Amino acid sequence: MNGFAMIFGKCVWIPPSPKAAVAALAYFFGVVPGLPADAYETQIRQQLVAAGATQDAAIAEMKWLDQCFTTYTADSAHKSGG
Repeated sequence: MNGFAMIFGKCVWIPPSPKAAVAALAYFFGVVPGLPADAYETQIRQQLVAAGATQDAAIAEMKWLDQCFTTYTADSAHKSGG
């Protein structure tokens, strides 16, 4: 995944794998109605650990990613001309 980054809100995130990227997109956009947030978070954390992160680091990165999700609002994108 060299050179692949995702932008969520005001953050740029480099996913550890394609599976993590898909899970993050689905989590951000709510693609699968009724799937609880922890299901997405678990998939992403597992991918982070598989890529070499510790459990604590994966949990911290997931918290950071959640904060990135909350920095995005459609109104701010339209007001800035984007």
